[in-house]
This record gives sequence, structure tokens and C-alpha cells, in this order.
Amino acid sequence: MRLILLTLAFIGAASAYSHFISYHIDSSDVQNRVATIQDDLLEKDALFEKYFEKLTSLHVSVDYLDLNETTIEVAKAALIEAGKKLSSSSVTLRGFGSLAGYLYVNAFSDDNPLLLIKNKESVKATFQTFGIQTSWWWPYVPHMTVANVNGPDQLQLEYKWFNLLFDPRKMGSFEIKSIRLCAWDIPEGDEDYPILAEAFLS
Repeated sequence: MRLILLTLAFIGAASAYSHFISYHIDSSDVQNRVATIQDDLLEKDALFEKYFEKLTSLHVSVDYLDLNETTIEVAKAALIEAGKKLSSSSVTLRGFGSLAGYLYVNAFSDDNPLLLIKNKESVKATFQTFGIQTSWWWPYVPHMTVANVNGPDQLQLEYKWFNLLFDPRKMGSFEIKSIRLCAWDIPEGDEDYPILAEAFLS
């Protein structure tokens, strides 16, 4: 049942939401480690390249939203308020996972094992006070996406990263410095998701 819920969550997130809340990863060490993984996958199949997460847009998702022109401005205010209730933390990335066409790395707070989950619930509650409903799905799995092969090549590519699921390498650490509200898609030619609002943490 848990696997079914997670699968539906990943698929639903890709189809039902227009924006997301996240922690941006600006660590060059993490970026270099991800680049190594992506290079290894390219050696297996050149088709992977168009499905990689950009190194400059790496992030850990907090929650997802479906916004329109009216609710975007409210969501910006909600994000700033939500940021006031969070504090900075070091996060370690380790342990690969694969689900519904996504290859990802699990994220863990170095300060408190439950911190990222508590942060998500705090953000969700704040947005609700502003009248905005975030994603319905549970459980929340903090993660950094490396590649998303949803599409015509999924069956050809997904099994080629199977060995990574047993890879013990850590993918580095980063410091949560802020929380962002971003649009879902990266415009062609850009290197990161459009940032609608950003709250810096203390």
C-alpha cells in the first residue's frame, strides 16, 4: 500500500501541480557528485541527457501547489510567513531511490531526523491559514531528483539505473539557507526554475 501511495504521489505531482516549494541546493560538492552519476548514466544510454535535472536547479522539494493568477500573490505572502517559522539546517544526501520514472537521492537533516518532515507540516499549515491547499499525498519522502524519465523512453531507461539502488556513496551535504516558491517548469535556455518568492532562514 505504501508503494502504491508513493507512486500515485509522484505521478500526481507531475500532472496536477503548477508550482512547488523547495530548498535550493547550491553546494558545488553535491553538484559535482551528481554530475558524476549523470555521466555514468550517459555512458549507458545517451538518451538520459534530456531527462537529467540541471545541476544548477538541484533542490529538495517541500510541497506542491496548483496556483492561478489570483492565488500566486497570496502564495508569495504565505511563503514569507512560512519561512519565519523555519531555521537553517545541514542536510545530507544519501541512498538512491527509484519510483514512477524518477531517480532520486534521499535527504536527511543532520540536526534532527524528523526536521524535514516537521518543516513540511509547518509549511503546509501556514499555507492553509492563507487559504491555500498544498499537496494531499503522504508519506512525505524528502529527496533530490537526479533524473525524471517519464515519457516515451521510460521503459528503455529506467532499468539501466538499477545498480544505483545499491550504491552506498553519499552525494554530499548542503545547508538549508532559504525556502523558495518556484514555477514547475524551467523555461528553455534558463538554468533554474523561476523563483516567485524566497524566504531566507535564520
